[in-house]
Formats: sequence, C-alpha cells, structure tokens
Amino acid sequence: MKKEVNAIKKEINAIKNQVKNNTSQIQNLNENVRLLEIQTKENTQILQALMHSAEVNKAVQDKMAIDTARIQGDVIQIKSDVLAIRKDLSMVETITANNYSDIAKLKAIS
Repeated sequence: MKKEVNAIKKEINAIKNQVKNNTSQIQNLNENVRLLEIQTKENTQILQALMHSAEVNKAVQDKMAIDTARIQGDVIQIKSDVLAIRKDLSMVETITANNYSDIAKLKAIS
C-alpha cells in the first residue's frame, strides 16, 4: 500500500511540476501576446500617420496639377497676346513708314 501511495505521490508531484511548467509557459505566452498587442497598436498608429501623409501628398499633387494647368493656360494666352501685339506693332511701323514718305513728299512740294 505504501508503494502505491508513494507512486501516487510521485505522479502528483510530476503533475504539479508539469502544471508549474505549463503555468510558466502560459505566462510567457501572455507576455508575448501583450508585447504583440503593443507592437500592433504602434504599427497601426504608424500606418495611420503614413496614410494621412499620403493623403496630404495627394492633395499637394492635385493642387500642383491644377496650378500647372492654369499656368499653361496663362502661357497660351500670353503667346496669343504677344502675337496680337506683334501684328499691331507691324501695322504701326507700316503706317509710320507711310507717314515719313508723305512728309518727305510734302517737303519736296514746299
């Protein structure tokens, strides 16, 4: 009977040791899960910051595209205005040349 009791005690001690070992492993796993949760929260915050930054960059790019299109339109208008001014200047030069010619004729008559 004592042998059986001793055998049972040994088994109980072995089970106790296994429970302690399992408890230690569970505590380690709980700590690992806690650390992973912290890292996940940090990664989520970083991801949200990056997404916000990407949205800001997209808005800046959109504004630049709009500004570029406006500037392109302004350049086209300026080219058109310069062409009109060149035509007007050419006409003024022609009229001035005709006036000089008329003045020379009038001087010759007088």
